[in-house]
Amino acid sequence: MMYVFIVDGHCPVMVPALNAYLTDKLPAFVTVMDPSLDVIALLRILHAFNNYWSTMYEVPFSHKPIMSFNEFLSSKLTAKANRQLQDPLVIMTGNLPNWLAEIANAAPFMFPFETRQLLFYATTFDRDRALMRLQDNTGDNSSNDNNERVAPRLDRRRRVVNRSDLLKQAEKVIDELGNSKALLEIQYENEVGTGLGPTLEFYALVSKELQKSEFELWRGESLVEKNSSENEHITEYSFSICGLFPAPLARNAKAAIVNRIKAKFKFLGKFMAKALMDSRMLDLPLSLFIDPVIAKSFQQLEDILRQKHRILADKSHTEESRQLALESLSMDGCSIEDLDIDFTLPGYSHIELKKGGKDIPVTLDNLEEYLQVITGLGLPNRIHTSVSYDNLWEYLQVITGLGLPNGIHTSVSYDNLQEYLQVITGLGLPNGIHTSVSYDNLWEYLQVITGLGLPNRIHTSVSYDNLQEYLQVITGLGLPNGIHTSVSYDNLWEYLQVITGLGLPNGIHTSVSYDNLQEYLLVITGLGLPKQDSYICYLRKPTGILAGYNWARFHNLSLKTT
Repeated sequence: MMYVFIVDGHCPVMVPALNAYLTDKLPAFVTVMDPSLDVIALLRILHAFNNYWSTMYEVPFSHKPIMSFNEFLSSKLTAKANRQLQDPLVIMTGNLPNWLAEIANAAPFMFPFETRQLLFYATTFDRDRALMRLQDNTGDNSSNDNNERVAPRLDRRRRVVNRSDLLKQAEKVIDELGNSKALLEIQYENEVGTGLGPTLEFYALVSKELQKSEFELWRGESLVEKNSSENEHITEYSFSICGLFPAPLARNAKAAIVNRIKAKFKFLGKFMAKALMDSRMLDLPLSLFIDPVIAKSFQQLEDILRQKHRILADKSHTEESRQLALESLSMDGCSIEDLDIDFTLPGYSHIELKKGGKDIPVTLDNLEEYLQVITGLGLPNRIHTSVSYDNLWEYLQVITGLGLPNGIHTSVSYDNLQEYLQVITGLGLPNGIHTSVSYDNLWEYLQVITGLGLPNRIHTSVSYDNLQEYLQVITGLGLPNGIHTSVSYDNLWEYLQVITGLGLPNGIHTSVSYDNLQEYLLVITGLGLPKQDSYICYLRKPTGILAGYNWARFHNLSLKTT
């Protein structure tokens, strides 16, 4: 997660990701012999062009593929793979054909995400975990003799933790069981109950602990959260509207600070690995990008730079006309000098991009140097803007401090980091989840995304102080840090989008009125809200901005306040 800073303002030349695919042969690990390999090699090249076409042109900030990834899927290979991966006897005996893992690693784009996820569990972890994942996917929990013979027999390790110092205890638990194949179960000290519920809560609470501002792990602002049970206790959490991205470290940072931050990321890596092994979800909204808004600004600066090059190359200009054309270049009506940019990292004025950078203004003359340095140092060294399968492991090494177990990188065959983070966090990241979800299966879809079995109906006795807590119960999701409890009516749609992590289907109206809010929440959650003639919802009387909210209309219930 360290940033590489070059004193003279220059950074190493990055080799375009496209170069690795420009070969007519499949990688050396493909040992199967088949006439179709030449065709697969060609498809691999075409898929690389589709992904990295922007590296051949002056559009470094644009990486949207030309064609949909669905165009490269092979229905026949997928059907063959699914038959193998959904056969319990094949999984139990470990008799997966060699071609499946080899082709899936060499050309992952030919298989859909679900198939590659099944393959990941079948080839990376032990047999029992693969069987458990298969049973979870098929939903076959019958107890006939055949199922009993192939039922997974996972060893379980129970650990008791105290809520008062959860992160420190979590570090000890993960260090102790980091290399164990046993399934981790959590019980809280002086509390009754163990099993899935407390364990899922453990992963969610530790995820939240890692977002505390005091650790200085993430980019973004600090937002305050007051503990209702301890009025004097205030906690600050890192928050960014576009998700969490590792914060940069200056090259002159103290060794103690660097070691502390590296230790936290190393723990995060082990924590993610354990969650992945046990099929648990982390409530950690990691971001694929540092900041899309800043990226858009850089794109505008790139456009100005290209215009400058065209003007300088235009031989029809006289000296006077060329100078006038250069002086007319602007960004949103402002010249480069008027933007008041210097050679420091955006958002971190104490981190200089070159020696004395805070005293060097960015002008049209040194704009190209600034963009070269900022795009090279804004991301971890050697990590490209478009993160693909080939540099995914390297990216995770930087972010997690080499925390993932050996061998994971050889089996991860996701097209990009977005899909991988979807597996880790269970969140529907932008453009990573299909939006063609019908209302009939949206409830099921949310269950998969959140990893939670949500209640069949809302409890008849709801006593939450505010809309935020109520919506948390409805959706079953841990709310991102920084979501204010005072939610205005105009941004309720955006608020629900943040809560669910979904770009919801086009069929759902984005303008939610009070009259159809109940129906809207019903569609989002798949839950039947209580009927007026059957249930009475008890609420504490809302205070503050929520006091004027028409709760009876919101619930469409008989309302009693306490």
